[in-house]
Amino acid sequence: MYKDKILLIKRGREPFKGKWALPGGHVECGERVEDAALRELKEETGIEGELVTLISVYSDPHRDPRGHYVSVAYLAIPKERTMVTPTPGTDAEDAKWFEIAEIPWEELAFDHKDIIKDTLKMVMYLRQQGTKI
Repeated sequence: MYKDKILLIKRGREPFKGKWALPGGHVECGERVEDAALRELKEETGIEGELVTLISVYSDPHRDPRGHYVSVAYLAIPKERTMVTPTPGTDAEDAKWFEIAEIPWEELAFDHKDIIKDTLKMVMYLRQQGTKI
């Protein structure tokens, strides 16, 4: 999330091909989760980011039809403090910034609706604490 916008990718592969999702992917052997989050952001959107905070861990065994996948979600912002135009890459067929009011809630993959809602709550909390996001 950045400047009250959220960055989503349109999935180019199953499951949920053609649905919008948060950028993400697998952690490589020997890679830190934080580094994987930033790598996947760059690979799927072309945007270099920096992590602000951990949002939560999502581990419902039924959240992914491929099997039991655990996701660690972070709030990240672009390293450049200007609105960077995303470029879809790897398995993304599109990447786009959405205004909060325009999030395609019914077209979201996996449990990303829950992750986005938790992110919005975290952003409100951080702003109440004086964090500039």
